[in-house]
Amino acid sequence: MRNVPETALAARPLRKGQRWNMGDQQLRIYHVGILLVEFRVFKLHSGVPEHKLGRSSLETVSSVQDYLEKHQAVLETE
Repeated sequence: MRNVPETALAARPLRKGQRWNMGDQQLRIYHVGILLVEFRVFKLHSGVPEHKLGRSSLETVSSVQDYLEKHQAVLETE
């Protein structure tokens, strides 16, 4: 297990219903547990979600946070 500063993980807590935009894709969070996150990735066409790029996925919270950071995801305002 990696040693990640708690401040980095606490800076962007994942919550149910969030939508993260990454260029021409959008990641939607459906459920957040203690260890796992259920999400789907959608392809965007002119800013509108067109279709999903696969089934729901389950990943660890830290993996999803790393993925969002790597792809410079921006949280959509609610």
